[in-house]
Order: sequence, then C-alpha cells, then structure tokens
Amino acid sequence: MRVLHWRDVLVAVDPDTFGRRLEAAGFDVLKIDKTPTHSGFGRADRQSTEPSFEVSRPLMPQHSLWRRAMLNYPLIRCPRGSLRLRLLVALAVGLAASAPVIRAAERSPCASDASSRALDFWLGNWWVTYPGASKKSTSKVTLTLGKCLFVETWSDGNGHNGENIFAYGQDDQTWHGLFADNLGRLHVFVEGKVASGGAEFLGPSRAQSGESVLNRMRVTPVGTDKLQQTWEKSVDSGRTWTQEFSLDYSRRSR
Repeated sequence: MRVLHWRDVLVAVDPDTFGRRLEAAGFDVLKIDKTPTHSGFGRADRQSTEPSFEVSRPLMPQHSLWRRAMLNYPLIRCPRGSLRLRLLVALAVGLAASAPVIRAAERSPCASDASSRALDFWLGNWWVTYPGASKKSTSKVTLTLGKCLFVETWSDGNGHNGENIFAYGQDDQTWHGLFADNLGRLHVFVEGKVASGGAEFLGPSRAQSGESVLNRMRVTPVGTDKLQQTWEKSVDSGRTWTQEFSLDYSRRSR
C-alpha cells in the first residue's frame, strides 16, 4: 500500500479496505488507475500497479482522528520508518469514518426549524422549589438527537428522580412528550403546543380506581430566568381542572 502526494491528497491503498470507505463518506473520487507510484515525500519507492484513488477533499490534521484510525485499522501498512505516511493514512481513514456522522448532524431539520426551537427557553440548569419543600430540587434540560429531543433530568434531592422528554413531530406537526420517574409512574403526552408565551402538553391516563384522567402540564416563563410548571388533572374530558402541583424554576446556568 502507498500514500502518494499530499497535494490534493492522492492516496493509493487497497480498494476493499479504504477506497470504498472514502466514496461512502462523500469523498469525490476523481480517477482510478494502475500507473507506477511515488511517495511524494522526497524518496522514491518501488513501483506498484495497485489501484490508486485521487480524492478532491483536503484532509486536515486532527490528532483524535489519527489515534482512532490507527486503533481501528491496524492492517493499513506504509513503508518502514515512514511515520508521516502512517499519520496521513490514519487521518484519511478517520475522516472517512466520521464524515457520515458529521453530514447527518448537518442535515437535521430540527436545528433551524422554528417550531422545534420554540421550547429552547427551557434549556439550562435550574433550581426548583414548591410549597412545603424542605430543600431545593434540581432540573437540567438538554438537547439530543440533532437538537430534536428535549430531555429534562430532575431530582428532588430526597431520592425521587425522573426524566421528561419532549419533541416536535415533523410529520404531524405537533408536540409530544413523556414523563417517567423512579417510582414506576409514567405519563404520555399525545399532543402539545409551544409558543413564546409557554408550553402546554395533554395526555390521557387512568386512575387507580380505573377512572379515565386527562393530564395537562404547562411550562410558562414568568420573568427573567424564571419559569413556572403546573400539572392539572381532569376527570370530565377537560371541562374542569384540578391542580396537582405547581413548581417554580429559577435558572442556575445555561
């Protein structure tokens, strides 16, 4: 196997282990030939008739990719003593392997979609208080899955912990969510709406008595770096509501 020229990154390697991976990662293969090769690093190597690939995307040095590629592809060989060649091949393979992930993140529709970004006011680290609480609870709201999914991780400081997740569906153009805690309780929010004035999520559940219940959770900004979350229940399909609790959020940091 040979690495030819740094200029325009001309690479000659076994096509089964490298060439196809470059193509799959989005590198533009300009030509494939079987001409004699030269290292291009000031020394002549024995001639080879192995296929060569000329790719148009320049490869920039990133040490983490060198390390990952050298660990994942130990069978890639370069002329003895040619550390520079080994680093170049490792870098190329690492970039080829990581390029699909980078491109996928760039293609995520949520990052720039106004509807998906409407809940961004909830992001960050929060103190949470409520009447009768002996200490402050904590809440952390983050993004994942290409900024499509909001995840709230919370704890009351006394062993009661949980996670809430929310996302805007591009297909049905509405919000959905789920509440779960370490006591085995789970609530699904089948619809929701989020605007500058706050968020509202609705979802059915069933009481221990077997009675159908409609849950409504609201998150409302109430001044600079403060929020209020309320949870209400209705047993008459939303005609009347009873408040279960109200939480006051104050921002610790973003």
